[in-house]
Amino acid sequence: MVKYVDKKGGTVMILFNKIKKQIKKIVKKIFRFLGFNITRIKTNVKIKDYSNLCDYFKCWPNGELFMQYIYSIIIKKGDYVIDVGANHGIHTLQLSELVGEEGKVIACDAISTNIIDIKSKLLMDNVLFHCAALTKPEIANEMKEIEFHYYPDNDGYSGIKGKMNEKIKSREHIITVPTITLDKIIDCMHLKNVVRISFIKIDVEGGDFDVLLGSEAILKEHKPVVVFEYIGEYAKIQYNYTKNDFFGYFNNLGYVLFKFTGNYFLESDWDEKLYHELWLVHKESEWIKFFENSYSNFAYMCMIQRKNVYKAKGIII
Repeated sequence: MVKYVDKKGGTVMILFNKIKKQIKKIVKKIFRFLGFNITRIKTNVKIKDYSNLCDYFKCWPNGELFMQYIYSIIIKKGDYVIDVGANHGIHTLQLSELVGEEGKVIACDAISTNIIDIKSKLLMDNVLFHCAALTKPEIANEMKEIEFHYYPDNDGYSGIKGKMNEKIKSREHIITVPTITLDKIIDCMHLKNVVRISFIKIDVEGGDFDVLLGSEAILKEHKPVVVFEYIGEYAKIQYNYTKNDFFGYFNNLGYVLFKFTGNYFLESDWDEKLYHELWLVHKESEWIKFFENSYSNFAYMCMIQRKNVYKAKGIII
């Protein structure tokens, strides 16, 4: 808001918020066109020292930005990638830029307004959307629709299972959404024989293992690198799976699990409290050596030096 005094001595108030927003939008589009993603983020990463990676990643947005940095190394122009639990597109937009016009992003979210929001932000027509709750085959085959717990004030907490937190639960809306598996989406979109599905990101508030159970054909055929949310006891209870179910499935497919902070995620780590995400890398993947030998060094560099290494990949903080 700008104030000035006219010739008669009266104070005139000029509102220019709309103009300001338009200028910001134009500047953002120019930088996106040049390959940069401008984001203003309030974080204390520059003023706080961290003693361990888990604490570092828990301070938003360090974990999300480091995830972007890692998958920007993995993804090539022309790749097909998948974003399950796209929400408002924090990763969908970045993935769209990474795969370029010749690639595709399959973005999945159960909330239609989230998909509309992402569409309004895209600069390229290279994202395919699917609005449904992704789950495991037996549920998708039995139930064509399912109750979905939607929290308008905190839609990132929305999922097939409701939250136990009473404060969040008090704002809960139950909506009905269709169910499907990720394998079926690829079949429906006639993408079964695409050259390369290189990467999958999953964040569906505890139902991530169910999504992976419904992605068996993709995991076998394409062997993508996967990052998914692991929220421990809540997910195990709500989605009813055991240690044997979890590790047995990935072992049979030839996949290795890594903690987000580095190092293997083993059966002995089952009850350990971790940062929420895990990496899933196939033993035959070209990236297995990177996760075994180099990943931790990248993570520690970001924590200790606290430098915006992400700038190298086009993210301005």
